[in-house]
Amino acid sequence: MKLRLLLILALIISHKTYSQKNETSNIIENAVKSLNEAGTIIYVDSSSNFNSTSYTFLSGRKIHGFIDSQKITLKLGNNETLFLKREFKKDSTFKWNPNLFKSSIRTSLDSMEITLDKFRLNEKNKRCFLFSRPIFFRNNTLMIFRLSEFFTKRGGNDYMFIFKKIKGYWYQYMKIYSGSW
Repeated sequence: MKLRLLLILALIISHKTYSQKNETSNIIENAVKSLNEAGTIIYVDSSSNFNSTSYTFLSGRKIHGFIDSQKITLKLGNNETLFLKREFKKDSTFKWNPNLFKSSIRTSLDSMEITLDKFRLNEKNKRCFLFSRPIFFRNNTLMIFRLSEFFTKRGGNDYMFIFKKIKGYWYQYMKIYSGSW
C-alpha cells in the first residue's frame, strides 16, 4: 500500500515538473518568435545570468516596457523590487535541455558561429538566442526572464520579457529593450 502511494505521488510530482518545464519552454519560444524568428530556433545550451542592465529598469518601483508599440508600466511593491533584485544577483547557470522547442537546435556558446554559418546558407538573418532562468513573482502570475539575441558572437541585442498569467494562460505583458553590444 505504501509503495503504491509513493508511486502515485512520484507520478504526480513528475507530471507537474514536466508541465512546468513545458510551460516555461512555450513562454520562451513565444518571446523568441515575437522577435520575428522564423524556422528553426538556435539557442545556447547554457543559461545566462541577469547582468547590470537588468538592474537599471528597477531603479524605481516601476518597470516600463512595450507590447507592440504601446507603452506599458508595471508598478511594483517594495517587497517585489527587493525580491527581484535578490533573484537577479543569484548565479543561475545551468544547461538547457536539447530540443527545448519543437523545431530547435541547441549549441554551445563556443560553437555558435559555426552553427549560425550552416543555417545562413539558406537564411541570411539567422540568429542564436541565449536566455536566463525565469523568475516567477506576484503569486506566480508574473514571470520575467532575460533573452539575448546574437547576430554574431560579438554583436546582438538584449531584452527582458515579462509574461502575465491570466485565467490559466500566459501572455506576453511587456518587452524591455536593454541595449545592444
